[in-house]
Amino acid sequence: MVKPPKRTGGKQNPRVDRNENNNNRRGRRNNQYQNQQEFILPKPKRPLMVIPKNLAQETFLDLLEDESKTYVIGHGSAGTGKSLLAIVVALQALMDGKIKKIYITKPFVLVGTATKSLGAMPGDLIEKTRIYLQNYWDIFEMFFNEKDIENMIKNKIVEILPLELMRGRNMGDGINNVIVIADEMANSDVMTVKTLLTRLNTGSRLFLLGDKLQSDIKGINGLSDLLNRLDKAPKNNAFASFQFIASDSVRSPLMTYILRDLYEET
Repeated sequence: MVKPPKRTGGKQNPRVDRNENNNNRRGRRNNQYQNQQEFILPKPKRPLMVIPKNLAQETFLDLLEDESKTYVIGHGSAGTGKSLLAIVVALQALMDGKIKKIYITKPFVLVGTATKSLGAMPGDLIEKTRIYLQNYWDIFEMFFNEKDIENMIKNKIVEILPLELMRGRNMGDGINNVIVIADEMANSDVMTVKTLLTRLNTGSRLFLLGDKLQSDIKGINGLSDLLNRLDKAPKNNAFASFQFIASDSVRSPLMTYILRDLYEET
């Protein structure tokens, strides 16, 4: 005999309420990817590729393109192409449908100080993005026109991720994967890097960049701390690290002289 349903005083069964609430929460989590599914990615104005200029760039590019490496750390001298290589690989993954979003983040620290803010920035979302990430905007303009870049930002295909609001965030959901590019991480503290490392879900990746000699914060910075921990910890194949040296710089023929001879970088 089939048992009749329990009476709930005219109210909906509380178990049904809980199920609907769970479904609503899942729906809200998926909303952040809805725009990406509806938005048609722009066609690049030139092929999304970069030709390595030296063996160091070639080695680092291989690590970035190795999808078995969840965490790829590129550190060392300025002008070596770390940011360019990272963003090109992320854009390739986006255009190939391997990821749904690119997050870009960096510490907001004034050069030569420990100040972590420039105060309120003027302008709308696009103008704020250009101020915050002008070096990445320059790279995007190599491959897309300005309107396409603005549309990707407005539709949250490319999104700024403030480090200060990192705690509690989930990067990707195991289905809609993302790539997070964290730059200038020598200006982050130890806890910030730890928090960033623990934000990724399965299938998403983190490219962590910086030069531990270019740090404006007091004490050990988050990048140096992470590299020290990786040296001491058991090897994990999900992590890959590559160090650029002064002679790897491709920005100008004088960069090696400035970094190695004037400032004694190795």
